[in-house]
Amino acid sequence: SSVAEDVLIVREDITGSHPDIRAVADEARVYNRQNRMELVGDVVATTVVEDPTTEPWLKLQAQELNWQWEQDLISSPQPLRVEQFENELITDVVVGQAGSFNLAEQIVNLEGDVQMQLLEIPLNVASEALEWQVDQQQVVIDQPVEMVHPQENIVVTARQGQMNLDNQVIFLQGNVSVQGQRNEARMTCDQLTWNVKQQTLLAQGDVNYRQ
Repeated sequence: SSVAEDVLIVREDITGSHPDIRAVADEARVYNRQNRMELVGDVVATTVVEDPTTEPWLKLQAQELNWQWEQDLISSPQPLRVEQFENELITDVVVGQAGSFNLAEQIVNLEGDVQMQLLEIPLNVASEALEWQVDQQQVVIDQPVEMVHPQENIVVTARQGQMNLDNQVIFLQGNVSVQGQRNEARMTCDQLTWNVKQQTLLAQGDVNYRQ
């Protein structure tokens, strides 16, 4: 059939590159008419920047990546791991059961048991879905979220939240709970602005504190 003729299958250690991304996989299936490529088996895709020693770049890992080049979209129906590197060190890691990366908008979307580690703060974030606006250094979470600051021994939960990774300010809202592990203090409120760098917590709306 004409569809079969349109598929190019290449096997064994594929390396491909594009102005914005480089990819390595065990097998590649190119569907020219649909302007897409399937990369299968130990897929590693990295974003291309002019100077990787100074500019941040991303590394995506999955067993299967679908690359729709007209839409500038890379997606995986399977577990996806995204790492951000800066000065050749990993600064942020996020994993989910499925996800996508929009190259044009520089937005990572992950869903299903999503875990994000901000290694510089450090902070561990867990939710069912999140959107990471890479260029803006913003993370938007519209689902119940748990954040753990291991050094400060603080666990914060809320209905939703957003994080500014640049200035380390986190805004949480809806059934916010702050639990201090050290002194067993607990605070609940409607909204919380958490400045991690300055170690300040600003609670607003129906604030309840007990120790």
